[in-house]
Amino acid sequence: MRLNRTVIAIWAGISVLLIGLISLVGFNLAQASDTLPDAVYACLPQQTQTTQLWGQTETETDSYYLVGATWEGDEKTYQEVLIYLDPQEMCR
Repeated sequence: MRLNRTVIAIWAGISVLLIGLISLVGFNLAQASDTLPDAVYACLPQQTQTTQLWGQTETETDSYYLVGATWEGDEKTYQEVLIYLDPQEMCR
């Protein structure tokens, strides 16, 4: 009886740990796929087909976005683009 309780307790602990890790990974993936502001889209070439936000940081006046993109007709080429927006949300 005591062995069964120990096995069940260990199994429950491992299950809780795995569920926690899966939730954490899912949360991080959800953050990585946030939508881009319209001002960032305006900075990308017109032939941009798909985008994915990889990183974002903001200072008191500026914003920086790291965007992964593929181009129309060239889905094999993937490029990461760093976009800087000034306080007026103009690309630099």
